[in-house]
Amino acid sequence: MQQGIMVQLFQHPLLARNRSSIRIRKAYEQLRNRTDLWVSTDRVGFNPPETESWQFPGPNLHWDVSLTLPIPFGLQGLLYLSDTQPNQGAFTLVPGFQHRIADWITQLPPQANPRTQNLHAFGTTPIDRCQCG
Repeated sequence: MQQGIMVQLFQHPLLARNRSSIRIRKAYEQLRNRTDLWVSTDRVGFNPPETESWQFPGPNLHWDVSLTLPIPFGLQGLLYLSDTQPNQGAFTLVPGFQHRIADWITQLPPQANPRTQNLHAFGTTPIDRCQCG
C-alpha cells in the first residue's frame, strides 16, 4: 500500500539517539522559551531522490497547520541525516511568511482555498543541510 513518504518506523536506536540529542532539545527549548518539553515518537519520513521514473507524489509545498485564524504557534522538526544540496532537500519555505499570513488569508477572495494557492509566487527558498555552527 502506498503511504507517501511516511515509513512505519518508530523504534530504532538511531531514532532514540536523535530524539534525545541535547543540541536538538536546546533548539526547541530556545524556540518555545521553556524547558519542560516532552519528546514525542512519530513516524519517519523518507523522500528518495527523484528520477525520471519516480517523482515526489505529494505537493512540494503544503500546510501542516489549521488555517483558521488566529493560527497558533507550533513547531515541527526536520532532521537531515546527511549533507543535502538545496535542490535535493525535503523542506522549502517562504521566508517571513509567518509575519504576513493572517493578512494574506483575510485578503483572499471568499471562495478561494488557501491550501491550493501558488505559494511559490511569494518567493520560496529550498533548505539544504543545517548551516549551524
